Amino acid sequence: MLSDGLIDPDDPFSDRTSMEARTGLDFRMGLGSNLTLDATVNPDFGQVEADPAEVNLSAFETFFDEQRPFFTQGQQALRGVGPDYYYSRRIGAPPHLEPDADFVSAPPATTILGAAKLTGQLPSGLTIGALAAITDDEKAQTFDLASDEMHETNVEPLTTYAITRLQQQFGPNASTVGVTLTAVNRSLDEGTPLAAELVSAAYAGGVDFNKRFEDGWYELLGHAGFSHLRGDPLAILSAQEASTHYFQRPDQNHVELDPTRTSLSGWSAALRGGKRSGRLRWSNGVWMDSPGFEINDAGRIGRADDIAAWANLSYRQTEPGPIFRNWDVGVWTNPRWNFSGVQHQEMVGFWSNATWKNYWSTNVEVGRNLETQSDTQTRGGPLMRNPSAWWVNTSLSSNFASDTQWGLETDVNGDALGSWGYGIRARFSTRMNHRLSLSLEPRFSRRNEARQYIDTFDGGSDATFGERYVFGQILRSEIAAPLRVNYSFSPDVSLDFYAEPFASSGKYSDVGELARARDFDLRVYGTDGTEVTRNDDGDIEVVDGDDLFSIDNPDFDVLSFRSNLVLRWEWRPGSTFFLTWQQNRSSDATEGRPVGPGELLDSFGADGENVLAVKFSYWLPL
Repeated sequence: MLSDGLIDPDDPFSDRTSMEARTGLDFRMGLGSNLTLDATVNPDFGQVEADPAEVNLSAFETFFDEQRPFFTQGQQALRGVGPDYYYSRRIGAPPHLEPDADFVSAPPATTILGAAKLTGQLPSGLTIGALAAITDDEKAQTFDLASDEMHETNVEPLTTYAITRLQQQFGPNASTVGVTLTAVNRSLDEGTPLAAELVSAAYAGGVDFNKRFEDGWYELLGHAGFSHLRGDPLAILSAQEASTHYFQRPDQNHVELDPTRTSLSGWSAALRGGKRSGRLRWSNGVWMDSPGFEINDAGRIGRADDIAAWANLSYRQTEPGPIFRNWDVGVWTNPRWNFSGVQHQEMVGFWSNATWKNYWSTNVEVGRNLETQSDTQTRGGPLMRNPSAWWVNTSLSSNFASDTQWGLETDVNGDALGSWGYGIRARFSTRMNHRLSLSLEPRFSRRNEARQYIDTFDGGSDATFGERYVFGQILRSEIAAPLRVNYSFSPDVSLDFYAEPFASSGKYSDVGELARARDFDLRVYGTDGTEVTRNDDGDIEVVDGDDLFSIDNPDFDVLSFRSNLVLRWEWRPGSTFFLTWQQNRSSDATEGRPVGPGELLDSFGADGENVLAVKFSYWLPL
């Protein structure tokens, strides 16, 4: 690994070059003609391209697609029609604990000591999916300048994962019934920082079904599931206060924040159905996740405490006409409540899709979000009013069967507070010949959001339960241009290149605190008897009567360049040589200047690291 940029002379972990070696084992065996057993020991995924860069200002986690070959192969056998009990990116993720020190050297990902997977479908129609994995405990080295001391900190415990999915197909219409069970167990020592951060055990699962009627024209789907966490009271408290739950909300009475509990349980259930064939189609349903439902140790869920209902109605024309080969139109609605009956979403929309005579396709969606109450906008604080909003999304695509394809997507949006935004995304791909293909997907967006959360401070009024929930208006801009190039020298030798220059910025104005719960008005600092000063470093000093507090500069400028170049040579059947060059460059500042194409070029020169990896695999036929 080679590092670019300036090296801090006080950083004992800084080094322009480093080298490491590792050995692993991959195993695959067919168990009869229907089941496949895959196993891996100390796997390496160095040839997998990096995740796309992002700036996430929400309270919720971003879920990225899986790209590691061991987990992508046969993954459908581990998923059902209910909640996402299994999210493979949990296995081998970055360590959870982030040490607080002047300098830290921590592993970028948790080491997967070993994993095994059994997938397949028996002649009886029973689909089997089972996965077990164990990840190593990880340590970080820290250095404190004041004491001139080096320390070692545990940042991830030894962890085991187990996922099992059984699904039986039955009837003439390929109906299914299934069951999923997951378990995560961590080796934690009582009283340690990790025990206060992570639960020691997490179990989840449930049953689901998909009943199809009338030759598959109609279907009825449903599920019922559970989750159960066990751990140190501090870890369970952290789960209760996480953005998935926000038990600490001061103006609710249907959940209780209990700092002494050592477990947390919840449930999920849904029933949905509709007509899935023919010209006139419809679907509706209801999905409920209880306040304590938590599956983010092995799976993924954005928020619990949610009752979602929906209804869709569409008409489809499949017979070619003078203008279109086929088209469809539809309307939909999607209201949502929490378990205290507060409606936090009311969305309605219209959409239309069409394939033209030349096989081009167009899509249009127009939607409206009616005024509701948000129970997450204040990040664990009281309800805050959601303004009414609208959006329009469009897309135009060329013939999907052509060697050269292109597409264009646009979106515009606004709300009653004066927020506005627009974005454009282009897509171009071509296969020049049987050897060379490339694709480019540039995108650009600019958005002005009237209510972006910044931070929470003590000293608020009784109208906001004694806290100051600080928001600001933010002007955001973002630009990126992911590029992929694939060249095959021969059936056995190929070169794959991926690169994504990325730039994002945000500039805040009209910073203030929520005036009262259940409203969206702000008490803007600098008015209503308050004084505000912006320091040279961008920090915001606020004086409100006898109170003085400081807000760290919220403005940001982010540059990122990630690339991955992989030379692959299958030098004998099943045995492969990989030569990989990866770049991971980034920089940040606090000016908040709007970004453009020039910033993409600047990302190439940002500080970062170059990783050169050589990987051999040898297939042992047994």
